[in-house]
Amino acid sequence: MADQTPGKAIAEKFVPLEWPDSSGTALYANNLLAQCDGNFMYLSFCQVNPPYLLGTVEEKQKQLEQIKSLQAALVARLVIPVDAFRAMFEVLQQQVAMMKERESADARITTKA
Repeated sequence: MADQTPGKAIAEKFVPLEWPDSSGTALYANNLLAQCDGNFMYLSFCQVNPPYLLGTVEEKQKQLEQIKSLQAALVARLVIPVDAFRAMFEVLQQQVAMMKERESADARITTKA
């Protein structure tokens, strides 16, 4: 029978995470809907395509006026525990900061040329 001694805990162990290779299918999303219920963050990634407008400028304008809405196609829906989402959001903020630094450096190089 297993030892049921109170106060006895299992020792922690570091287990490395093996990331999948990057050969998976990349999905395109240009819209995001974020919702939170206090415990989980729900992220719905969607793709919205512009409508086809054909003909003269006047014909295109008339077609555009008839459009009431555009359909968003759900690409992926992620449900993330709030604590994990906070950590992920911090990583995204770091990536945006690095992206801005690169863009700023690129702008300085372009200006000097």
